Amino acid sequence: MKPKILKLSIMRKIILLLLIAIPIITFAQEKVTWDYPIKPGSEEWKKLKNNKQKVDACQIPEDILAQMKTTDLIEACLNYPLLRDVMAFNFLQGGINKLKENFEGFNELLIRDDAVKLLFVEYKMIKPNGFNKNWSLVQKGDYAFNIMAFEIFLSQKELLNTLSKSEKKELVQELLKKLKEKNDPEVYGRLSQMTIGLCIVRILEQEESFGNIPTSVTKDDLKLFSENANLQNTHLFPSIINMAENYIK
Repeated sequence: MKPKILKLSIMRKIILLLLIAIPIITFAQEKVTWDYPIKPGSEEWKKLKNNKQKVDACQIPEDILAQMKTTDLIEACLNYPLLRDVMAFNFLQGGINKLKENFEGFNELLIRDDAVKLLFVEYKMIKPNGFNKNWSLVQKGDYAFNIMAFEIFLSQKELLNTLSKSEKKELVQELLKKLKEKNDPEVYGRLSQMTIGLCIVRILEQEESFGNIPTSVTKDDLKLFSENANLQNTHLFPSIINMAENYIK
């Protein structure tokens, strides 16, 4: 009889362990996403008195950030209610620096090892001419900005540093492809071109590929643009594109 009692005891222990493990596995597999509780246009948003209150209302709790998959974190960053504020500065990098200061979600994205690769995967699926022709100008503007947001994220040096040379060339090829597809002047202006230019310049700088620079610009001009991201320097754009095309040959 003793062997049977021993077997029953072992079985009970196994069942008990399984019962304990099942909730843990379920929790580990649970998708952790974030939906901002207060959004622009809502009555709660209208009650916020200043920018600081808005910034505080848009924070993602640290324990949630730590559990979020990178794909979900990317979505949360793209949906950040104050993301458009990055364009309110004379230099885009000033806006990015403010974003880093105000939003921990973006800082978390910048330290994720897989962030740039996953951003690139999503960026490749975007179709610049995929908007509805019957949309309002506001809707079209939102569509264009969402693409620019990807380009702004991809242009961050912390993320570009994690790419190999071949991956950087592939990204430049895709950026040039997107540039050709941004062919509706009603939707895509010079700013939507310059976010592409910024990403390209930073790749070329990291690859030490500021070669064959046209006489109309200097290496210092390009380095200053890479550092400050002054999107008004449109005179640099043709030279940047020319250099990019040479880089991917």
